[in-house]
Amino acid sequence: MKSISPLTRLTLVALSSLTTLTSSATAQSVDDLPSITPKSGDSMDKLMERRKAEEAEEKAAKAAEEAAKAAEEALKATAEAREAAGPEKATLHQIKPGGSLTAISEEAYGRTRYWRILKLYNKVDPSKLQVGQEIKAPDIPWLLASSGLQQRYPKAVANILETKKILSEIQDKGSKPSDEDLGEIRNAASLISEAQKELLAKQAGVPGRPSATVKQLQTVKSHLLHIANNTKKGRTDPNSLAHEHISNAIVYGVLWAQGGFK
Repeated sequence: MKSISPLTRLTLVALSSLTTLTSSATAQSVDDLPSITPKSGDSMDKLMERRKAEEAEEKAAKAAEEAAKAAEEALKATAEAREAAGPEKATLHQIKPGGSLTAISEEAYGRTRYWRILKLYNKVDPSKLQVGQEIKAPDIPWLLASSGLQQRYPKAVANILETKKILSEIQDKGSKPSDEDLGEIRNAASLISEAQKELLAKQAGVPGRPSATVKQLQTVKSHLLHIANNTKKGRTDPNSLAHEHISNAIVYGVLWAQGGFK
């Protein structure tokens, strides 16, 4: 029998060890993908595609869980705000013959354009009102506080209410606005801009954005600037239109808050 030289023997041993290490490393690389169940004929590209799909599903599930948790916390905050606002503050009115929500809005708020607040609060259809039907007119600051909107966005709410006050006081004078009045109107437009910025700013515990409210406030600002710059457009008084869109902004804001700030 032909003898094997020491050098050859060492070479064979080294090759055997290398084969063992390679097999071990290959097994370990498969073990590094524990969430993938290899299928017969799967290529490495296929395995990676499946891994990416699993990661995407996990990410989506986590995002959904976080959104649900945020919505739950927002609803809890709304309930707490309702309790903190205290007992209901509202005046009681009745539908008269030929009456409407606009007529009650004028009785309660001094303006016809806040009728949508009455519709929201009483959950009524304006076209199906009956004579003698009772309608509650909520105190607007209380409504905003009880919805949770004021708690989350105090500056925005304060600016909206201040704008309503400025507009009403100037309009109640019944005369042509003075330069000082016009300056107050421009200031009100700036207040609305600040309110929009706060409402759009990212805030912890608020999963969504009040896009409908912000859009209404943009229209309010446009009408205020028409008043200030005497650039009235159309037949409708811009003062009345500004009040209408303030009302709309309040309604959308309250609905958004009551729905969990989604």
